[in-house]
Amino acid sequence: VQKKFEHKRRFPKSSADTSDVAANISVIFNQEDELYPRESTEEKVSLSDRFGLRLSFTRISRPMYLKIVNYYAKKRNLDIEESDMQRLALEWEASSSNRSGRIARQFIDDLEGKFRVQ
Repeated sequence: VQKKFEHKRRFPKSSADTSDVAANISVIFNQEDELYPRESTEEKVSLSDRFGLRLSFTRISRPMYLKIVNYYAKKRNLDIEESDMQRLALEWEASSSNRSGRIARQFIDDLEGKFRVQ
């Protein structure tokens, strides 16, 4: 008896097969339906390689970085003087050798954690 092996689909089959690229991409990026998250990541990288899609996080200006830091601090109701927070944020930025919204968020996450420990 010969066994038939089926390839397991990463996502449940949609009710309407379409050749529309946008529809296919929306299926790929629907994370609620992911069965194998690692394969999904590999698929996204493959799409990037195939279609030349690139995301970059460029270095932002110092005033913009501090504005983002202030926004996150206010949103989380952190009790710290703005001048002290900005000094700490610039030290954090210097130690990470980058300045971006992601770095600002990491700084606020760290600062909030330190406040909770105290």
